[in-house]
Amino acid sequence: MENPLRHSKFYIEDVMWIFKVEDVLFRLPKRQFVRYSPQFRAMSGLPLEQNGSFEGQTDEIPIVLQDSAADFSALVKLLYVDIDGRPSSQAEWISILTLGHKYEMDIIVKEATESLTDLGPIPKLKLAYQYNVNNDWIAPALLALAERPHPLSTSEATDIGVARAMGIAYARQMVRDFWLDKFVAASHSGSEVRRQVAIFKSSNKTASFTTEQIMEVVRAFEEGRDPEQNIGPAIRDQFAANVNESGVNVYY
Repeated sequence: MENPLRHSKFYIEDVMWIFKVEDVLFRLPKRQFVRYSPQFRAMSGLPLEQNGSFEGQTDEIPIVLQDSAADFSALVKLLYVDIDGRPSSQAEWISILTLGHKYEMDIIVKEATESLTDLGPIPKLKLAYQYNVNNDWIAPALLALAERPHPLSTSEATDIGVARAMGIAYARQMVRDFWLDKFVAASHSGSEVRRQVAIFKSSNKTASFTTEQIMEVVRAFEEGRDPEQNIGPAIRDQFAANVNESGVNVYY
C-alpha cells in the first residue's frame, strides 16, 4: 500500500513558542502569530542558540517581549478563542489594539476598532491619534466635544493635546459669539438675550459645523496657523446662511 498523501491545507504541523512577558511564561502554537504579524513571521527563522535550542523552545530560552502580561493575555485570548473565550471588555480590546498596532497585525487592529465603537469621544481621539487607526473616529469625536454643553476639563485637554483642545475651544467660542452677537444686535435687553438663549438651549439643535470644518479648525491649531485668516470667517458666513434652517447650541 502506498504511503498516504498529506493534505495541502489540513495537515497542520505546528511548533510551540514560549514567550516571556514581564515575569510570566506563555507557551502557544506559533501559527496565529505568524499568520497575522509580519514581525512574528520574521522570527520563524531565528538562529540556533549555543546549547542547540531555538529561542522560544524552552522555558530557559524564551522569546522575550517588552509588553505587559495583561495586554499580551488579551491578544492571546483573541488569537486562540477556543482556550478562554472571546475578549469582551473595553480594556481587553484596547490592549489588543495596542499590541495589534505594535506587531502590525492589520486584521486584528481592524477587529479591535470595530469592537470599541461605544467608547466616548476622548478615548476614541486618544487611540486614533496614538495608533493612527480608524480616522473615521476623529471628526465625529471632535464635533461631539464642540457641541456638548460643557467645555473640556483639564484632564481631557491633556489627553488629546493642547493644540486640539484649543481648536475645540475656538470652535465652541465661535458658536457662542455668533449667537450672542446676533441676539445683542436684535435687542439690547438683557432679559431678551437670556430668553433667546434659553430657547436655543432647549431646542436640541446641533452646531452648524460640518465634520470637515471642525477638522479644518483643529488642523489649523495643530499646524500653528491662525484660523481667523480664512477658516473662521468662512464658517461664520455659513452660520449666517443656515441660521433659518439649523440652529446651534449656545454654551453658557
